[in-house]
Amino acid sequence: MGMMYFQGLGVPKSVSESLKWFSNAADGGDPDGQNAMCDAYGLGRGVKQDFAQATYWCALAAQQGHKAAKENVMRAANQLPKYTTNASLVGLWKRLDDSIPYDLLSGGEQVFLLSEDQDGWVRVFYPKRLRIGLVETANLVFDHQGN
Repeated sequence: MGMMYFQGLGVPKSVSESLKWFSNAADGGDPDGQNAMCDAYGLGRGVKQDFAQATYWCALAAQQGHKAAKENVMRAANQLPKYTTNASLVGLWKRLDDSIPYDLLSGGEQVFLLSEDQDGWVRVFYPKRLRIGLVETANLVFDHQGN
């Protein structure tokens, strides 16, 4: 339905209505809906442009094998602040089923900042694993070399 509203196929064309459908699908774990939300946030289509949200939705879709999301996730992430880990450390990451396993990150691994969620912790995107996770802020160093 989201695509029908977005393209005006049999219904009045409406970006806002299409985003309601895409958002519901994305929240339900549908990779096409997640990729559509990635596009919306990455392009600022119907929502304020937000590369952290674009990276988040692309990463979720890419984890499920969505081809376009795998191609787009780094374009979105490259617009975010880039950090490297300053030591081998344990990060927490969240799967779609809400389990929270631990993940060992090596020193010097690149991550992209999505948000500062809690005192001393930040939400990051790990490109090597196509994952979203939490890392202690003290274990990250800003990459001054840029993109």
